[in-house]
Amino acid sequence: MSGPTGVWIVDLRRYQAPTYDSRLVRAFKVGGTNIGGLFDGVAVINAEKGLVATTDFVEGNLWLVDILHNTTTILVEQPALPPSNGLPSSLVLANGLKYKDSKLYFTTSTDGTYGYVPLNPKTGTPTGPV
Repeated sequence: MSGPTGVWIVDLRRYQAPTYDSRLVRAFKVGGTNIGGLFDGVAVINAEKGLVATTDFVEGNLWLVDILHNTTTILVEQPALPPSNGLPSSLVLANGLKYKDSKLYFTTSTDGTYGYVPLNPKTGTPTGPV
């Protein structure tokens, strides 16, 4: 199931409040249209390389977003992160992302799981199992 949502980048670095000038605000969608259902959690993996992880509660995956190369790939897809089948966000499964010491930590709302996946900090790819 591909959703209409995704990861959007909004660049406000040139914006100066309180006046609004749309020429100073940039927004773009990362990775095209075939990415995930509804994202609800973000953790920076490598700011210099533009790597960010996010959760998708509709499909039950963890995604790697490569902002600099405009791509998204499934980082973790496994039974520990089952899809919500469109249930309301109060029943979100994987959420609460935190990246520290080359590990991407997550929690699940429905069963209280607390887990992590080790990641290569330069590429964002998994280096071991969940």
